[in-house]
Amino acid sequence: MIRSIAASVLLCSFVTGAFAQEHAPKVLVDEGACPFECCHYGRWTATKDTLAFASPSAKRPALTIPAGTTVMAITGHVRTVGQPFVVSRMHAPYKPGDKLMVYTYYGEGAFSVWHNGKRFTEDLGFSPYGGTGGKRCTDKKYCWGTLSGELQSDWWILVRLANGKTVWVHDADGFEGQDACG
Repeated sequence: MIRSIAASVLLCSFVTGAFAQEHAPKVLVDEGACPFECCHYGRWTATKDTLAFASPSAKRPALTIPAGTTVMAITGHVRTVGQPFVVSRMHAPYKPGDKLMVYTYYGEGAFSVWHNGKRFTEDLGFSPYGGTGGKRCTDKKYCWGTLSGELQSDWWILVRLANGKTVWVHDADGFEGQDACG
């Protein structure tokens, strides 16, 4: 009886673990991600007064980084609500009707995706910042599927100030230097 219960618990744990790993998360936190083409961490300069927080979950700002201040962007994370990408034509190893969950955009058409229980980078052939509403490919030569909805991402960057203090800023709109191409 005890062996039977233990075996059942073990089997349930295995099935639950396999089930949890097989299904894509609704929200993915992509640690260390830099969410656009040529994006990089390093020396950035504030272009406007920018609120900084003790953590990404802090409700109130810890301080304001004044315009003109140079900071060292150390790392960041992108939190994205997954959106289904439905395959519309053969694109090895996918067939029409297959679904991938799409998360962080890295640039040059590359996204973090989840398919068949695994997370990896895939070239979907478009940018969420262009095309039709940023959710589907507009170049028919490269199109092989459609993103079902707009990506909803939230980027937080850990920066070190000149005095050594580290704080978090939300998005990089108030800085220059994050684009290695420009």
